[in-house]
Amino acid sequence: MNTAKRGIQLGLFLLILMMLQLSALADQHQKESSTEKEETPSYLIGRQDRDGNWFLGDPEAPVELVEFSDLQCPACASYHPYIMRFLKIYQGKLRFVYRHFPLISIHPQSPLAALAAEAAGKQGRFFEMVELLFEKQKEWGAVREPRPLFIDYAKQLGLDIQKFQEDLFDEELARKVNADLTEAREKGLNSTPSFFINGERVVVRNPAELLEKIDQAIKEAEGE
Repeated sequence: MNTAKRGIQLGLFLLILMMLQLSALADQHQKESSTEKEETPSYLIGRQDRDGNWFLGDPEAPVELVEFSDLQCPACASYHPYIMRFLKIYQGKLRFVYRHFPLISIHPQSPLAALAAEAAGKQGRFFEMVELLFEKQKEWGAVREPRPLFIDYAKQLGLDIQKFQEDLFDEELARKVNADLTEAREKGLNSTPSFFINGERVVVRNPAELLEKIDQAIKEAEGE
């Protein structure tokens, strides 16, 4: 009975994900066809917490989703748009924190990509660069020296290019990325994406299972 019930629940979550995909396509079409600049929703405005970690969503949200991510990881790129949709569904209830975990042995360009995101963050465009790096992952991941491409992406975001190039060599940013990497290893992580909900690690096989875990945590936080 429990197995059947779980199967029904998982089917419902998969249906929700299909609806989210259609919604995302509709949003993209609207974005491409619109000539007016729309205001960014508050839940998609990147901010830093007291430890300097970048996050999206309400800072007072009862549920915190932390992702240790590698910008050159295809799985991380595939999860990212779903997480953005989850933030929309659970506005005011979910906070998403991004942490760096570059898997250098298999993704040699990932540390520099992390620095590019942090350099963009110095100009308030961290998550915009993260999204662009995921979108262009196959492009910059296929070259030995991705800096020229990262500079081009910075231009697309309207950044101060000279400052961006200088910040790519910022030792403080490098220490920040390395601190995330060290923490991920101390937690025993060995793959990306790796997720934590309210401090507890959750292992999921797909976005539908992640959505289920988030939904469960929010219901528990609300006393349901």
